[in-house]
Amino acid sequence: MNYKKENLIKLLKLVEEISNQPGNEWFLENLQIKFARKTEIIRAGSESLEAKINLIRDYLSVDVNRVIDYSNFEEPARESLFRDCLEMGRYEKGTPSHKIDFGEFCRYAHLQCEEMINYFFNKISKKSIIVIDQFIQENVAGYKPIKKPTEIHHIYYTHKLSAFKSISQIAKKSIHIFWFLNEYRNELSHRNSLTTSTDDKNLASYEKSGFLGAQIDIQKLDNKEKEIYNRGRYIITKRNQDFNLIYDSIEDLKRQVINSLSKMKELPSSKSTIGNVSPVLQEIKNRLDLGK
Repeated sequence: MNYKKENLIKLLKLVEEISNQPGNEWFLENLQIKFARKTEIIRAGSESLEAKINLIRDYLSVDVNRVIDYSNFEEPARESLFRDCLEMGRYEKGTPSHKIDFGEFCRYAHLQCEEMINYFFNKISKKSIIVIDQFIQENVAGYKPIKKPTEIHHIYYTHKLSAFKSISQIAKKSIHIFWFLNEYRNELSHRNSLTTSTDDKNLASYEKSGFLGAQIDIQKLDNKEKEIYNRGRYIITKRNQDFNLIYDSIEDLKRQVINSLSKMKELPSSKSTIGNVSPVLQEIKNRLDLGK
């Protein structure tokens, strides 16, 4: 199989960066052991870029074509995203438990999505939780925190995702996948023996309601119908186990995050605040808010 040279070079560079960072000595050691075992094979043939990549791929047990390029992200987010992407690929291959595990694949997919969303808001706000909190309040109707957040992880992922959706061109099918991943991650944490039978009943209700294969305008459904529709779509997505669709959605989010950061200097505000009038007054307000 032929790989794009630029993708192979990026992968080699990223592997080199990770192996040289403090705390990753184990990773470098294992790579060295793996390469040492294949030294004679490489010397017998050509010591090509493709040969080196095949050895790394063999060690990592993931297809190089499935490694998402996170080189445009800064550390430490870049390394975290790359690690989770590799783990995601290993579960797709069935390496950790010797069987394909769609659930764990989705868990690591969700971690990448959440990491990228947090990365965006931290970068665009210069890590100001006050700015992030205000923006989400203005753009997400259901966002009503009991306590003012002091860290970005104090804000629910779904609220941050909805806020990002309001200022990006992310595809609807990608948003569906992100909601699915979030729900599936929660299910994996609380799964029990009744999950399958409950899913069967919910799917039967979905089909009985005439939703299967139909074009549905969800805005015209009542609350009960929306519940049946959303649950049915979730179960169908889970059972389809479409790995490529999840990869495509993550790539979509990555592009939207990078594009938004390159085009926006700060989060847009739909309300007139004292900060719009005077940066000095805004700074005073920020200090007072932090002192509460």
